[in-house]
Amino acid sequence: MKIKFKIIQLLLLLFICLSYSQTKTNKYGASLWIKGKETLKVDESKLATYFNFNSIVRFTKNAIPKNYKNLITKEATLFIVFKSIENDEVELFAIKKAGFNVAFTNKQIKSDKEVLLDKVNAKQGALVSYINCINSSLSKKKGTLSIDDLLFDEAKGNNQLMELIYIPKVLSEQEKNSIESYLSIKYGISLTTDKNYYCSSRKKIWDATLNSEYNHSVTGIGRDDLLNLNQKQSGNSKKEGLYIGINKVVFTNAENPALISNKIFMLWGDNNGTITLKQSNSSEAMKTMKKVWKVQTTSEDSASSIKTQICINTKELLLDNDNEEPIWIATDTTASEKFNYTAATYQKVSKSQNDTLYFDKMQFKNNTTSLFTLVKAPEFFVVSGVSFSNCSTTNGGKIAIKIVGGSAPYSIRLKSDLFEKSIVSNNENVAFDNLPIGNYEVVVSSGKLLNKSNVKVDFLESNSITMSTQYNLNSDNELIIAPLISTSKATYTYEWFKKDTLISTENKITLIEKGNYILVVTNDFGCKKDFPFIVFTPQNKVENKYVLSPNPVKSGAIFSIQFQFSEVMEVTIIISELNGKIIRSKNLGSIQTYEYKDSLLTSGTYLITVIQNGISQTTKLIIQ
Repeated sequence: MKIKFKIIQLLLLLFICLSYSQTKTNKYGASLWIKGKETLKVDESKLATYFNFNSIVRFTKNAIPKNYKNLITKEATLFIVFKSIENDEVELFAIKKAGFNVAFTNKQIKSDKEVLLDKVNAKQGALVSYINCINSSLSKKKGTLSIDDLLFDEAKGNNQLMELIYIPKVLSEQEKNSIESYLSIKYGISLTTDKNYYCSSRKKIWDATLNSEYNHSVTGIGRDDLLNLNQKQSGNSKKEGLYIGINKVVFTNAENPALISNKIFMLWGDNNGTITLKQSNSSEAMKTMKKVWKVQTTSEDSASSIKTQICINTKELLLDNDNEEPIWIATDTTASEKFNYTAATYQKVSKSQNDTLYFDKMQFKNNTTSLFTLVKAPEFFVVSGVSFSNCSTTNGGKIAIKIVGGSAPYSIRLKSDLFEKSIVSNNENVAFDNLPIGNYEVVVSSGKLLNKSNVKVDFLESNSITMSTQYNLNSDNELIIAPLISTSKATYTYEWFKKDTLISTENKITLIEKGNYILVVTNDFGCKKDFPFIVFTPQNKVENKYVLSPNPVKSGAIFSIQFQFSEVMEVTIIISELNGKIIRSKNLGSIQTYEYKDSLLTSGTYLITVIQNGISQTTKLIIQ
């Protein structure tokens, strides 16, 4: 006996419980297809019988047989979407044929001869695909598929069936992928993060490789007539607060009057970023989150765009919405690797009702990809971004300005110690080129509305990030290095190399071997700079005679670094966070015996870098 199966786990949406219908045939030759029965109008009190806006299967013992006899063949493919919140293991389905038995429980899939231990998070809901090839020596008689009593007239809703498809043959991988994609889109249940999504014509509608940074909670809407899919609104079963519908989101999918052409799909996933709204690097008036969604639209229709309504459930998303300032959706269609706030378009929330924010008439062009995220900002604000031509300071910097809100004409003034310019523009996007490095004040006014902000034109080579060229391993033959960052607004990516081998992409690294290394730092503009350095063992270069104590130390308490050298040395102390941001730096000058005292108020782990005659050594300091 050869058994193959695949289990895809996911959380369930708030809408649970279904109706019943059965289809005898379809493109894939299904001999049993059980799914919910659509109703055009539904009472709001009955919305609990819906899952991702689709009705669930409502069994009645007298109307629907418990056992489907003369059904099971030697080879078959089975798809099931179900949920069970039972703590104990209970059987939900079973396949029986002449000594061959497979049980589908709320915990696992098992047979008489082996137990398949992959777990299903059935309390949250699950999509299961299963392929069986029964030993040919078994009886030629067809077997039975049985559905347990737990799914019949289940008043408490503890065990529910959304859809079941039985196909009496082994499907190809491509065919199986298409049906899994159909079920995933219909029920908001994401496939595993390495899975592509396909329509029935085998066209790829979500590329897991191209969208590798956004494969979290992939969800979608679309129409595929060969699979009877006409999903006009969806939210992911993880209940993360985002719901999107064609034109608008209503009580049920069947009730949505929108018309969508065949083979139009819109899928989205996110980068699993945090949703905390924090001060933006691009605007002093705007707060942004790290969570960003990516949308991929696919169409065989000539329609130029898909018009949607986006709904944000603030309780599910845990969004801090104090109503002091509006929430906006920022959409970036530039296909850049990072979200481009200065090139984005901004749409303010249309209305807020019952913990839900509504964004109407959000347009997404067909056969394109775009990014969107949520920001909080006042009715009038300005977003700024800095770039450099060819990563060279000799060509000067560029400040791009995006004006959101207000009305033209806009008065814009840009000023620094070395530069000043004022213009009047009717455009929301304005750029200033060939700017020298420096701190700039940007003042934008629209009538009585005024926005002031400060922008730093600071290239990577202008010492915003620094590293020593020589380091010592400590007495335990260990070294922690984080490049030192002088500006909190700068963001970088890191590549650490030993010879030509990439050994890390984190912002800090722990080394245990001496040798030659290179750190390659890339800034937001895509400009790179190499920082070569050498790591020595302590006895090779400098005596390791300083002591940090106490460590750990309580918040606000004094700690000290005691130096005792055999000769006079030039010493600098730098205290930094683990991300490299400098807390304080002090040049102690030429010392031989010295005690440095300090204290830190915020609990956490810090790096103490001691530079002795140009050679650095780092030690962790823990503040409790």
